[in-house]
Amino acid sequence: MTTPRAAVLMTLAAGALFGTAGTAQALGPTGSSPFAVAALRLGLGGLLMACFLPLVGHRLAQLLPCLRLPLVWLAAVGSLFFQVLYFTGVDRAGVALGSLLAMGSVPVFAGLLGALLGHRVTTAWSIATTVAVTGLILLSLDGIGGGDVVGVLAALGSGLSGAIFVLATKAIITRGIPAVPANVVSYLIATVALLPVVLLAPASLSWLASGAGIVLALYIGFFAMALPNLLWVRGLGALSPGPSSTLMLAEPVVATTLGIVVLGETLAFTGVIGLVLVLSGLLLQGLALTRSDDPEPIAPL
Repeated sequence: MTTPRAAVLMTLAAGALFGTAGTAQALGPTGSSPFAVAALRLGLGGLLMACFLPLVGHRLAQLLPCLRLPLVWLAAVGSLFFQVLYFTGVDRAGVALGSLLAMGSVPVFAGLLGALLGHRVTTAWSIATTVAVTGLILLSLDGIGGGDVVGVLAALGSGLSGAIFVLATKAIITRGIPAVPANVVSYLIATVALLPVVLLAPASLSWLASGAGIVLALYIGFFAMALPNLLWVRGLGALSPGPSSTLMLAEPVVATTLGIVVLGETLAFTGVIGLVLVLSGLLLQGLALTRSDDPEPIAPL
């Protein structure tokens, strides 16, 4: 059984790895469109996870039956619309506000929807999420004035879609369905649905012909998708959807830190306070979970 402490560490590590995707794209070749990168991230990540199935005790033969599971299709819908609405929100509302609303609303939606489905909503989750989301608001203050209504709604829709994906995956685990094969299938379904959008602009894939493009594709496929997903799924088995999503706010923290250290971006004083608040929220949630005497049981992966 995965202990609460191990689940917290796995989830934080997953969020940190997810948070490197934006910097990897920025350091990659020019012309790598967001939709193309998203499709490659989902598709290549899903294929790499399929390759690792034997290493985590599964068989490729388990993939086909997953196509018949409604929860897998629900997870695919969540991952697909998260990608599409996220990039729409960022484009219309701006990177700061779009990212804030998308990433910051996932734990809120996950906690609320989880409560409707019978998951426990604790005081610790409420406090930790409030502190972390307040920090994200401060981190993004400089970009809040530039968005429009469509962008804001798209970003919030992205957060809702992400929460649906989290809840669907949690339900898959709770019912004893092998979660890794199920997620592989859901990502591949979402990739197939995204392909028409990418193929409408074939020039958006031209960057893959370069060595830097291949490195970027492999990085976002493995280190920013396959590996963190394996860690996140394992951690989610021992956590409720709300707390798990709150811990995943490590993603924007890492993304912001890399932007400053690697890309040379600056952070205002309010942003520094926001970063501290997000880290405090993560710490509060992590401590509450590791001290819990009643963790949720983990199902076979």
